[in-house]
Amino acid sequence: MVKKKVWVSWLIAIIIIIAVTASLLIGTHYVSKVEWDWWSSSSSSGGGTTSSSSSTSSGGTTSSTSSSSSSSSSSSSSSSSSSGGSSSTSSSSSSGGYINPYEYVWLENIVYDSDDVGTGYDGGRPGKDISKISNNEWRMTIDPEPQGTYHSAWIDFTLRNMGSGETTVSIYGTNSVPEFSRLDDGNSEKHMRYTCDGETYHPITDHTIDIANNRFVIRQDFPCDEVEISTYFPYPYGKIQEHIHSKWNDPNAKITTIAESYQNRDIDMIEMTNFEIQDVNKKQVIIEVRQHPGEVMPSFVTEGLIDFILEEGGQYLDEYHWYIVPAMNPDGIYIGYTRSQSQGINMNEAWNNQNCMEVNQIRNEFVRIDNEQQVDLFIDFHGLAGGARGSGVYATGTGAALFSQILRDNSWFNYESISSSQSATQYARGWSYVELEVRPAILLELGQRRSEWTVRQMQLTGRQLAESIIEFYD
Repeated sequence: MVKKKVWVSWLIAIIIIIAVTASLLIGTHYVSKVEWDWWSSSSSSGGGTTSSSSSTSSGGTTSSTSSSSSSSSSSSSSSSSSSGGSSSTSSSSSSGGYINPYEYVWLENIVYDSDDVGTGYDGGRPGKDISKISNNEWRMTIDPEPQGTYHSAWIDFTLRNMGSGETTVSIYGTNSVPEFSRLDDGNSEKHMRYTCDGETYHPITDHTIDIANNRFVIRQDFPCDEVEISTYFPYPYGKIQEHIHSKWNDPNAKITTIAESYQNRDIDMIEMTNFEIQDVNKKQVIIEVRQHPGEVMPSFVTEGLIDFILEEGGQYLDEYHWYIVPAMNPDGIYIGYTRSQSQGINMNEAWNNQNCMEVNQIRNEFVRIDNEQQVDLFIDFHGLAGGARGSGVYATGTGAALFSQILRDNSWFNYESISSSQSATQYARGWSYVELEVRPAILLELGQRRSEWTVRQMQLTGRQLAESIIEFYD
């Protein structure tokens, strides 16, 4: 009987050890795979643990939750009071300085398969049926996203262990994807991109549309041993979060988590205004970006717009209150979809129904903003990811034609279509026009894969947009 009890005790102990070990391994995998999610509750960098603190604003309406990183081995919690305004989400170090929880490191968590193709990182989406034919040749097939092959334009993968000389990649199944099958239809300047360092991007100018074999072929002699190849300039979720959270200490900026995605990623909004001046006479501007995750160019433009407004100050902050949601679809961005969120829903067709949990939450926040102070301008920001090279501004309501003309005059974009129609409420622009009575309501489309664009030009376009908005209301 005694031996039996000892045996049972040892068995229980072994089961507990296995369970704890498995839990730790699963947790480690989750953090490395979804490194930007739920930073307020995940482990901190630098070997320390996470401490949480809550703060209450004596002048605001809600409380905020923040995460701080400590170099000590234990965690702690504290509360503090602030004389500032309403709530937001933040991160700070134990010494009182800001630590960016979303620090984006280029391909930090890349995992290579047996064919030397890198996958599993923020925004990465290679094709399927990947095979390495030789050190200089790969082939893969388009992996359709939930919205269908037609909308499967986003491809982002890395290669390593390439042989010397020219490398060839054949992407099959491209005839039904306009971004690849129409590339040379008068738009020969459009190319895929590659980078060796995550900072400098180069066009892959040698490509062939092989309709007979249903493939798109790229060829390049890469000057590095590890290269990232993508349809457009990549702008992943982590980089978006890193940028807006870097503004945390700016007194004219406030970052708030307004929604949560289906896969539990934060959907943050950055507000920019002079908070010492009441909103009663300020223009209220809402700009939402990346409903369609593969339309990346607006992210660069939004980055430039945010930087310019906070640096310029003055009229931009004293007379305007900006509400910008830079990552409407964080799951789709992270997964590498072109048009869908993680459940396969097109967010920009869900504004008049309850089908999309992200839209439901964001819509409620926009209504709250409008109830506090009438929204004056609404911009739904997109990029053309279907083979077209031009740009378009579609404006609805009073002032639509004037806004379109000002933006066209101030920008180097070649706007090929300007419209003042479409107020269907399933779309964000139509919903804001009908439900919020915004005049004008704007859908802005940018042609995003032209070879002449540089990152700096795209960022400067944000300044052009901000200046156009100011000119419109002056």
